[in-house]
Amino acid sequence: MTSDSKGKAPSSDDKFSILQRHPIFRGLDPAALDQLRRYCKTRTLKRGTAVFSKGDPGNSLYGVIAVHCELAFRRPTGVKQCLISSVRAKLSGR
Repeated sequence: MTSDSKGKAPSSDDKFSILQRHPIFRGLDPAALDQLRRYCKTRTLKRGTAVFSKGDPGNSLYGVIAVHCELAFRRPTGVKQCLISSVRAKLSGR
């Protein structure tokens, strides 16, 4: 999970609430959500920083809290291809 647009990292309660509201985790009991919350790490990233790259192992789930988030890749020609551009908080698997 990354910090919000003001640089404020989500609290432990915020992390729990974010997980609880997401459709993937909505049906889990509080104990299971609390266990997941303990695995959540907060990272603040500078604009343009890659969170993961093509070929990275798919062993993480990212909760992004941001003003703007973009999922893109570079074509072999070097041209950037944007797949998703979002201004909402969401969870993204990788």
